[in-house]
Amino acid sequence: MRGVAFLTFVLTLAFTPLAIWILQRLRVIDVPTERSSHVVQTPRGGGVGVFLGAVSGLILAGSKGVVEAGSLKTLLVCSSFFAIVGLIDDVRTLNVRPRLAAQAACAVLFVAPWFFENGPALSVGLRAAMAAAAVVWVMGYLNVFNFMDGINGISALHAILAGGTLAFIGHVENHRIVEVCGVTIAAAALGFLPYNFPRARVFLGDVGSYFIGTAIR
Repeated sequence: MRGVAFLTFVLTLAFTPLAIWILQRLRVIDVPTERSSHVVQTPRGGGVGVFLGAVSGLILAGSKGVVEAGSLKTLLVCSSFFAIVGLIDDVRTLNVRPRLAAQAACAVLFVAPWFFENGPALSVGLRAAMAAAAVVWVMGYLNVFNFMDGINGISALHAILAGGTLAFIGHVENHRIVEVCGVTIAAAALGFLPYNFPRARVFLGDVGSYFIGTAIR
């Protein structure tokens, strides 16, 4: 597990400066608002580095047989879809309706495996109601997490705390996918933190917020 954490941390630390350089040239910039803790225009979308670092760590965990391949594949596919939607929003600034529609589609993809896997245990109506509630919960959490991104360090620190908690619970309960997910979230956020706190050189953007938010949920 230490190898997964180390690889994730180092790659995030290395990829984020490259992301900053590209974002500056593409003019993917966050303009300060009243709730912002920065006063100068700052690149957004640095979560690309977090995404690449964390995915590399997850793939390493899968290749070593630390986690079951099916669970890992579901996590990677769903979180990657969210990250792609977030990246598009960072670069092109989607309107509210297409953004929410894309989030809803990704959330449905995220929840769908649970809906079908629990077929024998619960009635169709109850599963549908719980799946709908789960979709709303995932979308709500993503947007709340994304809202924090304008304050220096808060999103990364939140992810470190949440990831560490998940890693501890997963280790104690011997739930490897939870442990690995928590480790990679915390390590990636730790690798991103120096670029976002105390002075923000870059923000996670939607790509990072959507990816981390999905992984935590």
